[in-house]
Amino acid sequence: MSCGAVMTMAVGLTINLTISTNASNVNLRTLAGSPTLPARVIVTINPGVIVGGTSTSAPGFDVGTGWPAGTKLTIINNGIICGSGGAGGAGGPSTSSGVAPGSNGSPGGAAIWLRGNAVIIENNGIIGGGGGGGGGGASDGYRSPGTITDIPGGAGGAGHGYGQAAANGGSAPEYDSDPSGTFLGNLSGGAAGVDGSGGSNAQDNPDFGGAPGGGGGGFGGIGGAGGLTGFDLTNRPDWRTSGGAAGPAVIASGGSITWNPVGAVYGAVA
Repeated sequence: MSCGAVMTMAVGLTINLTISTNASNVNLRTLAGSPTLPARVIVTINPGVIVGGTSTSAPGFDVGTGWPAGTKLTIINNGIICGSGGAGGAGGPSTSSGVAPGSNGSPGGAAIWLRGNAVIIENNGIIGGGGGGGGGGASDGYRSPGTITDIPGGAGGAGHGYGQAAANGGSAPEYDSDPSGTFLGNLSGGAAGVDGSGGSNAQDNPDFGGAPGGGGGGFGGIGGAGGLTGFDLTNRPDWRTSGGAAGPAVIASGGSITWNPVGAVYGAVA
């Protein structure tokens, strides 16, 4: 766990903690020194500070387990608590057949995991689940006189998460129908989502060449779907890839939240 600069001050049965620089994969019980007696634990995240997850399998802020009965937990968030962004799906590879599907985008990670605890959250900043990654576009080829060239699909964009902004999907070239093989231009991938919204779906390539990838989601947003080529639209519509699901803002696991105030929360609270 990387906690940045943390100031700890214990006064009687109160433990005050301050996170003043960016930190990843924070565990509150570890941060508090794993107390064995009930206490009032207050952690403050300073303005401009980001606390986030470095993997979609772990939250940015884990409340932890094993708290003594009677412990009171308060999170004062003046910065950003976020999950890890989902990876964009790979574009369809170049193959001897000239056509192949891309890969689905990956889901984003959770911002906070309560682990069954009752927590007061004063959210004056942002709490956001990691954005889902965009789906990869399908591959295809084009024919020019005497030559067949295979073109991979565009990759999906990454979702917004700790240390990474939401990204646009990868572009792909469009070529005219056989036999000319004339280059018609590049098709743009789906646009990245802003916080609270998903990435845009990629446009389809109605001719030859690869298809673009979908855009990555903003905090709490799904990734956009990958595009298809002209061949796929007619023969393999099932090859359209999906964007990754948005990561939850909070996983309660039987715990409860008292919001004061709610502030900006992007993603499910469940």
